[in-house]
Amino acid sequence: YKSAEKYFRKSIQIQEENFDSLKPQTKPSGNDNAIIYYALGHSLEKQKRYSESKAAYDRSIEVDKSFYLSFFWRGSVKMKSGLFDKAVPDFTIFIERFKNEGNIPELYPGMNCDHL
Repeated sequence: YKSAEKYFRKSIQIQEENFDSLKPQTKPSGNDNAIIYYALGHSLEKQKRYSESKAAYDRSIEVDKSFYLSFFWRGSVKMKSGLFDKAVPDFTIFIERFKNEGNIPELYPGMNCDHL
């Protein structure tokens, strides 16, 4: 996961340094950046670097509030950090978004969300 972290950080750096010079059709959308920050957060979480992971998920959500997976995984990091009460709002947002769509993905093997 360390090499993945390195590549995600490099991608973020390149985008931030060159954003203004990109042609409109090649500029990343908010969702593109949200995905990169999400992936960075996930790689940091796998390394048990929870505060850095939370910061990456925070940035992903800041860039694109509709990128629901960052809410779930930020909640997961908060739980792993012992911040159970602070994790509840993230899980609630995640569940509400999918309950409305009728499609909650399986994020953990064997996790069943049919009762939600």
